[in-house]
Amino acid sequence: MNLKIRLYIEDDNSESFMGIGVLWLLKGIQSKGSIRKAAQEMNMSYTKACQILNKLEKSLNEVILERQKGGNSRVGTYLSEYGEKFLKSYETFNFEVESFCQVEYKKFMSRLD
Repeated sequence: MNLKIRLYIEDDNSESFMGIGVLWLLKGIQSKGSIRKAAQEMNMSYTKACQILNKLEKSLNEVILERQKGGNSRVGTYLSEYGEKFLKSYETFNFEVESFCQVEYKKFMSRLD
């Protein structure tokens, strides 16, 4: 048996706006410099990705992404300073929660022996 953790952050209306899928989307944008490319990599529509990202920014009341129109320069999209900080902090938080839960799960299983 294995323990599977699904960690979400909800807004005041109990609607989740941050979880592992959003983390993967942000990391994809960070590496690809494009919402469209990150969404394609996840087999997600561009429209759905934009909805998720807009909900994230609205829930946090912060700018997560700096969006630049393609044009000739093809600047793309990148994480804002706050977005970078949020992503790094969430990755650390997610890792720490999963690590804690694995330790507690092992304790739980040992009590069954």
